[in-house]
Amino acid sequence: MTSGWIRALPSFLRLRFENSPTLQRIIANASWLFGDRILRLGVGMLVGVWIARYLGPAQYGVLSYAQAFVALFMPLVTLGMDSIVVRDLVQDPGRRNEISGTVFALRLIFALGISPVIFSILLLTWPDDALMRTAVMIATCGLLFQSFEVIDLWFQSQVKSKYAVIAKNAAFVSVTAVRVLLLLFQAPVLAFVIATVVEAALGGLAMAVVYRRTGQRFTAWRFSGSTASALLRECWPFLISSLAIMVYMRIDQLMLGGLGDVEEVGIYSAAVRLSEVWYFIPMGIISSAFPAIVLSKKESETVYLKRLQKLMTAMVAMAYAIAIPMTLLSTPLVKLLFGDAYAASGPVLAVHIWSGVGVFAGVTRESWVVTEGLGKFLLVMTIVGAIVNITLNYALIPSWGALGAAIATLVAYLFTAFAMPWLFSRTRPIAKVMLRSLVLLR
Repeated sequence: MTSGWIRALPSFLRLRFENSPTLQRIIANASWLFGDRILRLGVGMLVGVWIARYLGPAQYGVLSYAQAFVALFMPLVTLGMDSIVVRDLVQDPGRRNEISGTVFALRLIFALGISPVIFSILLLTWPDDALMRTAVMIATCGLLFQSFEVIDLWFQSQVKSKYAVIAKNAAFVSVTAVRVLLLLFQAPVLAFVIATVVEAALGGLAMAVVYRRTGQRFTAWRFSGSTASALLRECWPFLISSLAIMVYMRIDQLMLGGLGDVEEVGIYSAAVRLSEVWYFIPMGIISSAFPAIVLSKKESETVYLKRLQKLMTAMVAMAYAIAIPMTLLSTPLVKLLFGDAYAASGPVLAVHIWSGVGVFAGVTRESWVVTEGLGKFLLVMTIVGAIVNITLNYALIPSWGALGAAIATLVAYLFTAFAMPWLFSRTRPIAKVMLRSLVLLR
C-alpha cells in the first residue's frame, strides 16, 4: 500500500524522501487528513444537503449567513499565526509549552474581546430581524473554542495529525447524529446553529483529552509576554492577510444578504458548499509537507524551487481535474442533491468551481511565503484581492444576484493568486512558478 502511495505523490516528495522515514510520516499524516475530509465529504455532505432541502433556500440562507458573518471575524481570533506556530514548534521543540500556552491565551483573549464588537455590528446591520440577530449571536459563541486549535498545531508540527483528526471526528460524528435527530423532529433553524457551536465545543474538549493521553501536560503550559510580543509582531501581516482572504471568501454571502435577499444567500451557499468541499486537498497535502518544505530550503535554492514547481503544478492539475467535470455536471448535480428549489445554484456552481484553481495554487504559494519570511507581500496581495472582490460584488450582485457573486469571487481569486505576485521583485520567483503551473509545466 505504501509503495502505491509513493507513486501517487508529487515527485517533489519522491525525489527527496523516497523510502525514508520522513516520507512514511508524511504519507501517514496526509492519509489521516484525507480520511478526515473524506468522512466529512461523505457524511457531512449528505446531512448538509438534507438540512438545505429541509430548511429551503430562505431558512438555509439564515443559517449560511450566520456562519459566514462569524467566519469573517475568525482571523481576529486565530491571529493568522498557524503556519508561524507550526514553524516555531518544528524549529524549537524545547519551547513547545511556552509557545502553546501563549497562543492559547492570546486566542482566548481575542475571542472574548471581539464578541462585543460583533454584537454591536449586528445591531446596526440587522436592527429589524430578530431571527438573524439571534442566529449570529449564537454562532459567535463558537469563537471561544478556537483556543484549543493550538493542540492541532502541535500535532501538525510532529506530523501526527491523526490525533487531532480522531478528536475532531468524534465531535463531528456525535453532532451529526444530533443533526439527524433535529431533522427527524423538524427542529427550527436556530437548533442547527446551536449544533455548530456544540460541535466546536466538543471538538476542543476531545482534542484536550487526546493531548493529555499522548503524554502532554497542560500544567506545563505557560504564558510568555516576550513570546506573545514576538508572535504578534511577525503574524500581523498574516492576520490582516487572513482577514482579507476571509473577506473575499465570505463577503459575497454577506453582500448578497444586504444587496439581494436571504434566499439568494441560500442559492449561493448551496453552490459554494459543493465547490469549497474540495479545498481539503491542498490543505491536507501542504499541512503535511510544510515541515519538509522548510527543511528542503537548506539544501539548495535551485533544488528547492524545482521541487516547489512540481508541487505547484500537481496542485493546479488536481484543481483542473475537479473543475472540468463539476462544470459539465453542475446543474444536474445540484438538482439531484438539493432539489428543484435550488436549480439556480447550477450556473453559480459552474462558475465558482474554477475559483479552486486560485485556492489550490494560493495555498502552495503561502507555504513559500512563510518559508521565505515575506508575509508583508502576502498582506498587500490579499488586501488588493479583497478590494477587487468587494468592488465586483457591488457592481454585479444587483443585476446578477448569486451568479454575480460567483463571478466576483472567481476573478478575485485568480487575480490575487496569479497576477499580484508579478508586481513585486521579491515575489516574482513564485510568480514564475505559478505561471508555469497554469500550463502544467514541471
